[in-house]
Amino acid sequence: MKPWNWKPIRGYEDLYLISDSGFVWSVAAKTILKHTTNEKGYRRVTLSKNSELKNITVHRLVARAFVENLHFKKQVNHIDGDKKNNFKENLEWVTPSENVYHSYEKGLASNQGSKHPRAKLTEEDIPKIFQLRDGGKTNLEIAEVFDVSRQAISKVLNGRSWGHVFDKISEESLG
Repeated sequence: MKPWNWKPIRGYEDLYLISDSGFVWSVAAKTILKHTTNEKGYRRVTLSKNSELKNITVHRLVARAFVENLHFKKQVNHIDGDKKNNFKENLEWVTPSENVYHSYEKGLASNQGSKHPRAKLTEEDIPKIFQLRDGGKTNLEIAEVFDVSRQAISKVLNGRSWGHVFDKISEESLG
């Protein structure tokens, strides 16, 4: 086996080992299992015990074996945002709200901006909204241009929505 640290997988102690870098070793087959990627982009493996198959994400296996969870948090976060980086140093236990916050902070949220299923605006619309405002248009007039509510324009202009674009515009105007 490779020079990684290995520990038995809880519940599969005599069958599989997990490394601190995310490899899964089958004791019976004497081989490293192949990963698949689920629909959310996480690597997973299929473990078998008593003819029962179970798909388990690799990052959870690594975290359970190698990352201390003093506060009994339920979710595992990839610190660098890369779902394929399952090294123990890149994993931490978090609460659901900490995980969501991290996802927005890193720009990883899948429903952010124009990716949101109900979004009417695009990232390209946001600078145009500021230009129209700077040109003297009212929020209502701008809302009519983009076929959205006056409140939606107000939220854009004060940074309560589309914050990822708002922050970029603010940085560019300061630079």
